[in-house]
Amino acid sequence: MISVDTMIYTVSFFWNPMLQSRDICKRSEGEKMTWKEIEEGFDKFKKDNSKAWRGIKLGVVGAVGLATLVGSFYTVDAREQAVVKRFGEYSTTSGPGWHFKIPFVDDAMVIETTTIHKEEFGFRTKSVGVITEYEKQTDNDEALMLTGDENIVDIDYVVQWKVKDAKDYLFKIRDPQTALRNASDSVMRRIVGDYGIDEILTTGKNEVEVAVRMNLQTALDSYESGIQVVAVDLKSVQPPQAVKDAFDAVNSAKQVRAKLIDQARAEYNSVIPAARGKAELMKRQADAYAISKVNNADGDIARFLKVREEFKKQPDITRKRMYLDTMEEVLRDAKEVKVIDGKVGERTLPVLKY
Repeated sequence: MISVDTMIYTVSFFWNPMLQSRDICKRSEGEKMTWKEIEEGFDKFKKDNSKAWRGIKLGVVGAVGLATLVGSFYTVDAREQAVVKRFGEYSTTSGPGWHFKIPFVDDAMVIETTTIHKEEFGFRTKSVGVITEYEKQTDNDEALMLTGDENIVDIDYVVQWKVKDAKDYLFKIRDPQTALRNASDSVMRRIVGDYGIDEILTTGKNEVEVAVRMNLQTALDSYESGIQVVAVDLKSVQPPQAVKDAFDAVNSAKQVRAKLIDQARAEYNSVIPAARGKAELMKRQADAYAISKVNNADGDIARFLKVREEFKKQPDITRKRMYLDTMEEVLRDAKEVKVIDGKVGERTLPVLKY
């Protein structure tokens, strides 16, 4: 590279002879020079300082040549793309490395394509450090949105993006950043309108983030914006400050209600199955008792019918046998038994006569 000292020396070398010939332009105070006199003075300077003039011309040519040579090459970093314009019109896109361009004809515009940019909605980063400070935006309503169940929710979110096509990014949209912000706001409001406020505040945050990222990318691709949406992050989702206390009270009541329902279900699950088991046991016992009774009755009927058949054949013997069986069954549990002589009289019990 040409040092500053060398440049100063060169300028001094060519400028000093001009200062030495400044007498040709002197006039008395208040008197103006004519254009002809200026030309004559300039010609005299060239004639008296021909070597210096030749050096000036060579210096100018060298400077122009050096500037042309330097301006004919450009470098593109690994994280960049270069868009080359020729006579103001798109020519080509260059990747990383050294590249040649036609001096004064081509113009290379270098764009970073791996840097992750971010757009903040509802808040702004105040300072970045060990503890990053954020500032809530209260001068606009970009964070206030209407949910599907007609509630208002305050959402602070970030859209992270990068350039995926430098040509489209530079030439297809006049202001890519503004287009990105407008599209992000529109898509976020549309997606939030498909969810209830409870879903957004609790289990639906991830679904909203994914849906917004996909729909936003589709919109930007339709614009040929050259932008790739890397991520959508919901930083804060809460009801507006004006109704936050009332909303918290409603949420508290819902939590109490849910707790009572869980307790009731737990009691139901512990009491009802036990009652059902007990009822099933009693039913089975009743069924067994009924079967036993029916079987016993069937046995009694069978025995009665058998005795009846024998009674028809031998009534006296059958009657006596039945009587004796009955007395045996009765006397078996008796504590005291008295036997009376059968000759006492005709009125003694028939059993004692046999």
